Amino acid sequence: MVPMVAETTDKVILDGLAKVGFKTNLGIHGAQWWLPHTGASKSIIDGDIKIKNGSAIESFMENGLRFVDGTELQADMIVFATGYGDHRDFMREVCGDEVASKIPRVWGLDDEGQTVGMWRYCGHDGLWFANGDLALSRFHSLCLAMCEFIPCGI
Repeated sequence: MVPMVAETTDKVILDGLAKVGFKTNLGIHGAQWWLPHTGASKSIIDGDIKIKNGSAIESFMENGLRFVDGTELQADMIVFATGYGDHRDFMREVCGDEVASKIPRVWGLDDEGQTVGMWRYCGHDGLWFANGDLALSRFHSLCLAMCEFIPCGI
């Protein structure tokens, strides 16, 4: 079903994303469970949301990033779209062992059937994991914003 939707309903969005260098895939065995979010995708296609891939980050600047390939990207906000793997490995590289060691586990379900460390307190104040598709991001972003201003462990 996913390949059919990609070639029909979502073709214009996916083709537009590909033209600006946004990498997509249909998931394992063509069975990805997410669909592109038309609002954010259109903003990426139109250039309102900038993307960069293919070069490692050299350094953070006051208003953006400098990349190893010599390019710079001005940004109000930086979102790491890192792909799959253990989120703590990436955090260890970015934030160091002290921060990463406070995060017990990210993703999967806890004893109550809630997603562990995702969209809620993860074990370190001020650090939030917001993984998943754009529909999940849109739904849970209000919770994250509220938690940032009102410390809580939702």
